Amino acid sequence: MLVASLLCSCGQSNSQNSSKPDSISASAWAELLRIDQANPLADLQSAIRTNDFRFLSIYGLGLITPGIDHHPPLTNINPIEGTSDAFETEKHLRLILKATEYAEIYNRALETYLKTNRVKE
Repeated sequence: MLVASLLCSCGQSNSQNSSKPDSISASAWAELLRIDQANPLADLQSAIRTNDFRFLSIYGLGLITPGIDHHPPLTNINPIEGTSDAFETEKHLRLILKATEYAEIYNRALETYLKTNRVKE
């Protein structure tokens, strides 16, 4: 009986998790959903073409810049909206983790590009 109850509640939880958490703006949620399907290296190439050399950061207790060892100046950071050190649903957590992985790949490639091409941050 307990197992059936847990399975039932998990099924309800998953359907509730498919929608946007109330505390996240529609545009931030859309960006998290976009990143979930995006290629960070292709997005970096698009940014480079427009001379956008900002590192991606994740909101936590402060701004976290995954994939690099230094902290760029705030003017050279592009925070991913909708990320946080707290999550409201399982889907929100999954999207935050995906955004962190995306930012890590993007930032490492950007750092390599900046060093290789001697572009100042």
